[in-house]
Amino acid sequence: MPRFSLLTVWVLCLASLILTAIIGTLTQPARQNLLALSAEDLQLELLWLEKDPALGPVVAGFLPPDVLAETRDNYAEVYEKTPPATPGLAALRLKLGLLYAETGLRARALQLWQEAGTGGQVLTGLYREPPVFSPTGEAVLQQTLTGWYQQVGLQRLYRLGGRDTGSFLAGVQAQARVTLYRLLVLTSLQSVLVLSGVVFLIREALQWQSGKRSWGKPWVVPWTVTDAVWVVAGWLTVFLLGLPFIVMALVGPIQRWVTPPDLASAFTGALGYLLGMGAGLGLLWYRIWRLYPLSEPFRVHGQGLSWAGGAYVASLPLVFGAAALTQTLVGDRGGGNQTLTEILGAENLLAQAIFLVTVTILAPVFEEILFRGLLFTSLTTVLSIPQAMLLSGLVFGAIHGSAAELLPLSVLGVVLAYAYHQTRNLAVPILIHLLFNGVTFGTLIVLGGA
Repeated sequence: MPRFSLLTVWVLCLASLILTAIIGTLTQPARQNLLALSAEDLQLELLWLEKDPALGPVVAGFLPPDVLAETRDNYAEVYEKTPPATPGLAALRLKLGLLYAETGLRARALQLWQEAGTGGQVLTGLYREPPVFSPTGEAVLQQTLTGWYQQVGLQRLYRLGGRDTGSFLAGVQAQARVTLYRLLVLTSLQSVLVLSGVVFLIREALQWQSGKRSWGKPWVVPWTVTDAVWVVAGWLTVFLLGLPFIVMALVGPIQRWVTPPDLASAFTGALGYLLGMGAGLGLLWYRIWRLYPLSEPFRVHGQGLSWAGGAYVASLPLVFGAAALTQTLVGDRGGGNQTLTEILGAENLLAQAIFLVTVTILAPVFEEILFRGLLFTSLTTVLSIPQAMLLSGLVFGAIHGSAAELLPLSVLGVVLAYAYHQTRNLAVPILIHLLFNGVTFGTLIVLGGA
């Protein structure tokens, strides 16, 4: 069988695996829904400020009319669609039970807490009639709950135990003020960035209309598109079929040697990415860099860097719009990147630093080299530039293996390819990618309360 035919069969097999994975995520709750619930958890903390003379009106304008009932219904919807073996299900039951209990549905709460471990046992004792106290109740609630849920549970424990809650409430309200400032900053920043993105898009459209913007000169690519597909297919083979088994073999020793769990998770993720990155760079060297060491597509220089900020903000309304369309098409299903929830729950500073390096340095550098520097430029030799942008963007979105992320990340990939083509500087998409991941990382840290 000819070499190209073998490559075609290879690519079709990989495409089938990726498509199967994407379809499989349609049975999973979208990770974005879990992140949205985290934002709602922060909103609940603002309830402690409702009677504050200065901040009460601000809180009233910030929160939905019945935030407790709305959050309860959203949690209930996610819980009903969460598979029984999902990690963190006990914590979800604890939270949903408290939302039931605090909105007058105590019977549902007591039933839910029967399958929520020691935290459920403590809460059952506090909310049953008559209440039953556990000598370790305070420690258990502090260990199993966070934020508003922990605060409500401890307040009930202290009141039923006859303890003075004055200093406790003062501390809770102080934390609520910090939360309010966080949410105001996040909301304001997001609004400013999206508005700036719309302005940049309008400006870019006017540039095209006036003839000041064009597709410019074609790319000079000394290798063939077959070479590029060989490298990408080889990396995907390692990433999809080899790397998971290697990481699984390392998880046990890492969890024994590295503590706490969030640090072990960050270390495992970084190690896995480094191994995959090493395989990809090795294939690139063997097939491309060894033969064409000074090729144009991989050049980095100082010109055009101002494009990075504009293209980044321009990507936001486009990606948000694609995410909204995705939600319309697949609802609250579609899975997503598990790293997002791991970052959200990371409290260890070293774990946060490892996640930061992985998502803002390793991922942008490697993925832009592979998908923009190699794949996009290679595709321009057999397709028009817009077609190459669309196809390379679709591949970029698809390899993340999530129905919820397919369209948004494909749109991001198109923006990255467009900015790269206009500037001919690989540093530009790397910076855009870094900004996109970095701001997402910062948002997750804020939402996680770290």
